[in-house]
Amino acid sequence: DLSFAEPIMVDDRVSSRCFAESAIAELKSGKILVVFRGDNHVFPQWNSRISPYMPEYKWYSLSDDGGKTFSPPVPWHYETREVVYSSATFSNFIRSSKNGKLYWIGNITEPQKTDGNFPRFPLQIAEVDEEWGCLKKDTVTVIDTRREGETDWMQLSNFNLLEDRETGNIEIRLTKLGQYDGTRPFYADAWEYTLILPEKE
Repeated sequence: DLSFAEPIMVDDRVSSRCFAESAIAELKSGKILVVFRGDNHVFPQWNSRISPYMPEYKWYSLSDDGGKTFSPPVPWHYETREVVYSSATFSNFIRSSKNGKLYWIGNITEPQKTDGNFPRFPLQIAEVDEEWGCLKKDTVTVIDTRREGETDWMQLSNFNLLEDRETGNIEIRLTKLGQYDGTRPFYADAWEYTLILPEKE
């Protein structure tokens, strides 16, 4: 039988336009991890009470009862307790059939430069701690970032993610929106990345 979980609430002083584009994964510990996109952008028409000095990061919540209830959302972090700064962008999880590990793919950004939806680079992959749902900092690896000749509005986000059944490699496809001209976002190249993951230890 399907039923509704208790809602996960967020104050507009924490995220100016709620949470969106949730990434969900079941951990080996049995917990359910949800990572949200928040937003620190101040836009008068939203009537948000958020501070203009609010930093921006990914938020997360955990359930240990099969998704019936979730912990209050807090900034996502590494096992070092440092938070994962990130613009308001999509992210996703994928579990490798090659080594059984759970990976997160998304944008980790510099805290001072992160405002609203931007920047949307670099794009990184990192392994998830399967007990507590935090990221393992020493596994963070850059897949791609802004290159010479590309604008500050170039986007390495809104990607498609799958695993090749024969090789176990992860394939990412995306269009670098805003790559050459921020006013013409669709004048951009389409890219495909192949991530060759390590074998099971």
